[in-house]
Amino acid sequence: MVFEEKEIKIEIPALKKTITISVNASTTVNDVIIFIVDYYNQEETEELKKQIKDKLVLSRNQKRKMR
Repeated sequence: MVFEEKEIKIEIPALKKTITISVNASTTVNDVIIFIVDYYNQEETEELKKQIKDKLVLSRNQKRKMR
């Protein structure tokens, strides 16, 4: 099965950055958290995980409203 990839931008206050990441339908929130923690060499804190989850859910809900 082939999934269409989309780029999303996430502003993460804990990193003081806005990042762009490619995701598809099989990408999970935990995949994104692991990528960000590894790529930016950050400690996986609860605050960082919460910020990423909140931004991803917000992004997904905004897209649903636009349909």
